[in-house]
Amino acid sequence: MLHAAGKGWIVAEMALALALLGVRDVGAALWLGLGSAAASVVGAPVPGQIGAVEGTLAGLGAALAIAPPTVMALALARRVRGLVWIGVGLVLAGGAKR
Repeated sequence: MLHAAGKGWIVAEMALALALLGVRDVGAALWLGLGSAAASVVGAPVPGQIGAVEGTLAGLGAALAIAPPTVMALALARRVRGLVWIGVGLVLAGGAKR
């Protein structure tokens, strides 16, 4: 149940990020979210899925007629978001040791 909710969150995150980048297509968010999740699974052997997710997003963005700079901004925003959550986790883990 939580796993499915996490995948749904990816789609919601894509919709929000695309809206902030000026693309108001919920269908595109669905395809990009699903593609991102699939790339994460297929690219699992690659450390951090570096390039697998970005390449998938670039291909799907081209198919959905979304400008390449917009798609790469979306991919970079997802990476930055991931780093922020890692930082939060490290701070919380450090505080739990005390």
